[in-house]
Amino acid sequence: MKTKFVYVSLVALLGLTATSCKKSNSDSTVVLEDNLYKSAGKYAALIANRPPAPGSFEIETITRNGNTLTVTVKGACEAADLEAIWDGSVMLSDPGKINLVLSNKAKTNCADSQSTVNISLTKILGKHDPDNFIITVANGSARQDLSLNLDGSVSDN
Repeated sequence: MKTKFVYVSLVALLGLTATSCKKSNSDSTVVLEDNLYKSAGKYAALIANRPPAPGSFEIETITRNGNTLTVTVKGACEAADLEAIWDGSVMLSDPGKINLVLSNKAKTNCADSQSTVNISLTKILGKHDPDNFIITVANGSARQDLSLNLDGSVSDN
């Protein structure tokens, strides 16, 4: 009887443990600001599927001013239509590196329109100095990747 009670208790405990465990959702999207999101899954999906699509645009310039990254694009109708998705990783090598992809959530194109979006690097880097990081910005609507180097120059990848 005592042995049976122990077995029943163990089975109940295992059942409770199995049903109470929640799998973490590594593909969740975290809103860091109105135009900045953290999502490894969304980042990967945008990078993998970059054929010219409705809402395509071209990244014209990338600049860093203190803790703010400024990206100017041609082809997006409004700056509010642009969103930056960070993959969630900060490479603390020397120099450090972060990766972003810019997406046009409106999926509309205004060929002659120029828009500028400002992205807070503090939301990504916290206490780290943005001047010590290479920032790669990928275009989510076409195969275009630009890197903002430590000296402020921009290079194609």
